[in-house]
Amino acid sequence: MSTFRIGDIEFGIGSVEAENKNDTVTIGITTDDEKFEKAISGTKFDWFEFPPTFYVIGLPLENGNLNIELDDDLSEGYEFALIMMEHYPVRGRLTYQHHTIYFSGAVDFLGGESYQLEIEATY
Repeated sequence: MSTFRIGDIEFGIGSVEAENKNDTVTIGITTDDEKFEKAISGTKFDWFEFPPTFYVIGLPLENGNLNIELDDDLSEGYEFALIMMEHYPVRGRLTYQHHTIYFSGAVDFLGGESYQLEIEATY
């Protein structure tokens, strides 16, 4: 199963990239362009100008896997966010193992709006 959902809107998975290097991982997951256009039409997210991309850069792996809480403390040393022209902070649990990436948490948009963010992707 694959999903890229913000609130109750499913955007689908467009592409998944994961690079392991020097016991760290960099991940980029984009939404499906076609589903994006249909998903935002007439919804509370119609202000999105670009398809969302979830990314993390250089998080440390343990035995090739990752199970970590993305939070304010961790953001001091690492980059992770949802990008759509602007970078929006995310917080929640990220798991990476056996070519599967799972994130369950929230994204905070400008103006203080926070929405549940669920991503599951296999590559």
